[in-house]
This record gives sequence, structure tokens and C-alpha cells, in this order.
Amino acid sequence: MAQQTDTRSADENKVTNGLDALNLRPDQQAPILRLPNELLQLIFEFATAKKDKDEWDARIWAYSLLTPLAEVSRRFNSLVLPMLYGIIDLNGHPFNYQQRVKQLHDTLKQRPELRSLPRSLQIEIEDEGTKLDFPVIHDLVVWATGLTHLRLYGGFGVQENSDTFLYGLRDETCALVRSAGQCLPALRSFDIFSCFSAGALTQMIESFAFKSLEKLEIWAILEDHNEPVLSDEKVNHSNLFQAVDLDIQGAASFTSLSLNGYSADLRTLFHLTRWPKKLVHFTSRCVHDDDDGPADLDFAELRPALLPHLETLQTIELQGPYKSNRDGLFNAAEFPNLESFKISRWAIAPRGSLAWTPEHADLLLAPRLKVLTWVVDESPAEVEEWDEFSPEEEKWMREFAKVASQRRSTLQRIHIQYKPETYNVEERFGYPWDRMDKVREEIRPYGVALGYDEPPLSKKEWQEEVDSKKERMEREALRRHRAVLASRVES
Repeated sequence: MAQQTDTRSADENKVTNGLDALNLRPDQQAPILRLPNELLQLIFEFATAKKDKDEWDARIWAYSLLTPLAEVSRRFNSLVLPMLYGIIDLNGHPFNYQQRVKQLHDTLKQRPELRSLPRSLQIEIEDEGTKLDFPVIHDLVVWATGLTHLRLYGGFGVQENSDTFLYGLRDETCALVRSAGQCLPALRSFDIFSCFSAGALTQMIESFAFKSLEKLEIWAILEDHNEPVLSDEKVNHSNLFQAVDLDIQGAASFTSLSLNGYSADLRTLFHLTRWPKKLVHFTSRCVHDDDDGPADLDFAELRPALLPHLETLQTIELQGPYKSNRDGLFNAAEFPNLESFKISRWAIAPRGSLAWTPEHADLLLAPRLKVLTWVVDESPAEVEEWDEFSPEEEKWMREFAKVASQRRSTLQRIHIQYKPETYNVEERFGYPWDRMDKVREEIRPYGVALGYDEPPLSKKEWQEEVDSKKERMEREALRRHRAVLASRVES
């Protein structure tokens, strides 16, 4: 559960009764008070930074530490208020959630001068039933005229239709999106966590009024069961492009599109990729079907959806288990300006079948590629194993860097994304990051650097877990052996 967002403003009386009331001469002030605002700001940020930040919690400072600082003096107050109100996270369902939303609304209503301070707002909208008044949520969004990032959770409705369900945005959500586009001129990034079908997508497009948006991120795009399913035999990419509404083609300003939890059909994908005038960054993450298996989408189907942006794409991230690719790897080399490419290791070959071929370099080494990110921790297995960066992966990585150097490619760095679960420690191939360090030293002469995510366990911690696991297994084996002996004696 996210820590409570402190939406209270500092009490003016407390500020007045702070250091300001002492009327100290400059030579009587503490050394910290003689520092310029720029240094004080850095000190406040360092001292109040959250140590254990949750990836879903946008806030980066501990508000319980900031609030007392705001009461020290008017000068401190002027520096702290933008930090208190800069990032507001009202996601989740703590017991006082509604109270917090109302408290924030009351504060901004009473003190309009604070409305320009928020830069990031995350807020949840109930899907079924309205525990929060939409007018309150609407006010919070449109009042924050300085917002550069907005994230909405929920806000879709479920309507029963014969033997299936239709997912669509609630009318109030559409109105909120429309108002946000009209009232937030500084907004650059918009995330919406909802359940999008083709119908819901149409609703959002019709409500979209953002003129300067740079990044759109959508979560949970579901198959619309009212739309005819396109079988492999019926897929015609030219027809799909023709089916895209001409009014939306190139109508959106954003250049970065991120799709998460995609399990809709190709028609919806083509609508989304044709919507912006140009794409510079594209991400497809956590692609799956209703059974959480590989998605009914392969690289051959994804390619034509991205071809309209062939010349402009600089970053492509393809994360998650795709179904078996009939035409092999995604051809990153087709994109002349691609500089960063992220792909799952499991898109190349299943476990035990990863064998290097020059074709891998043909497809992965785009003309201007600088960074290749290899995602190892998205295996088809339910739990990321500690043996997934094995000698097999080590050998492939070494050959890839060698060929990249021989071909005089622009590749500068390989990054390995790998964070196995700490409760599932294995000893089979040793400590994985020892092998990564070994590869890093071996490919350094090729002019290619290798990096990786911070290991979840240090080598010492890993060894302790391995030894502890061995002891547990030995004790269990001894217990079973004794049980067998005891049963024989009794018989």
C-alpha cells in the first residue's frame, strides 16, 4: 500500500511563529540559512528522498519530513511547497482514500495559488459504482494547470451484451479526458490504466484533445468479442490499413507509444500505430492472451503496424512472450534510424535451443543501433529461474559482440535485464553475474560494453542461500530416510 500523500498545506501561523518571528540579522543566522536557495533545495531533496521507493509510487520524497520543514520559515515554505505538491499520488484503496481526495480538493479550492504546483498527478477512478464524485476528480485534474504527467487508473464500465461483455470508458471518464486535453497545455505524458476494447479505443480517440502530448501509455487492451476474429488466412495488411479511420491518421501529437497487456486483434493495433503522425519510441510490453500464455501475435504481424514509422523510430521495445514466430526474429535492421532495441531472449529460441547463427546479427544489428537490451527475466516459466543465464546464453552473447565488431557496426553497449526471484535460488550454473562479468571482459576488446540490472542478491548472499537450501534438503532427506527405516522396523 502506498504511503499516504500529505495534502495539507503548512499552517500560516506556524510559519509566522518560526524563524521569521526572531528577526535575526544575517550574522546571527545559522550557517544553513546563509546558503542560496539552489543549495538549500538540493539539501532538502537529498535529506527527504524516499529510500525504499515502490515502482508504482510516483512520489520521490518523504512528506512526513517535508511538512515540518515548511513550518520553519517563509523561505523554507516557498522551497518546500513545490516538493509537497509537485507529485501527487492518489492511487490505491487505503482506509482514508476518500478523505485524502476531499482534503486535497478543499485545500486547492481554498488556496488557488497552489494549483500551479503539481507536475504529476496519479488518481484512481472507480470502475463500477462511484465512491468519489466525478466533479471532485474533474476539479483536481483541470485545476492543476501546470501538470506535465497525468495517470488515470480505472474509469471503464462493463455492460452485459448477450453472452459476452463489452468494455468501454464511462461517459464521465471520456469527459475527464476531454477536459484534461483542453485545460492542461503543459501536459506531455498521459497514462491510462483501463480495459480497452476497440469500442473503448474509439471512445478515447473521440475524447482526445491533447495538442502537445509527447507520450501515451495504455494498459490492458483486451480483445473485443463483438469484433470478428481475424484468422491467419484472412489477415490482409493493406485492408487493415484501409480500415483505419482517415480522420485519425496522423492526428495525434505524441511520438512515444507504449502498449501494456495487449491481447486485442490486429485492427486495434493498426489504429493505435496509425494515430500519431510519427513514432519515435514504441513499446509493446507483457503481451499475453486470456490464459496468460504467449499472445496471438507474432513479429510478422507486428512489423506492418510499425512500417509507417520506418524512418522515424529510434527506440523499439518488445517485451513479453510472443507466440512462436513463423518468420523468425523481428527484423530490427529494417529501421534505419533505430538506436535502441529491446527484445526478449526467449523470442530468439526456447530453453536449450539457443544456437548462434549469423542471421541473428543480420536481423538485430540495425544500421545505427547503439544499445541492445536482452530481456532474460521474461521466460515462459511462471517463475524466473537462476539458471536462465546459462553457458548457452554466455556463448551467444560473446559471438554476437564479436560479429558486431567484425561488421564495424555502431553497437556500443549490451544491457542484460535479469532479476530472478530471490526465493528460488539455484546453484546449477553458479552465480549468474560471474558469467556476465566474464563476458564483459571478453567482449571489451571488441569495443562493446556490457551492463546488467543490479543483482537481487550479492554473491555472498546467494552463497548463503545456496548453503541454507542444501542444509534444508539434507535434513529433509535424512527425515525421510529415518521414516523409511522406522516403517520397516514396525513391519
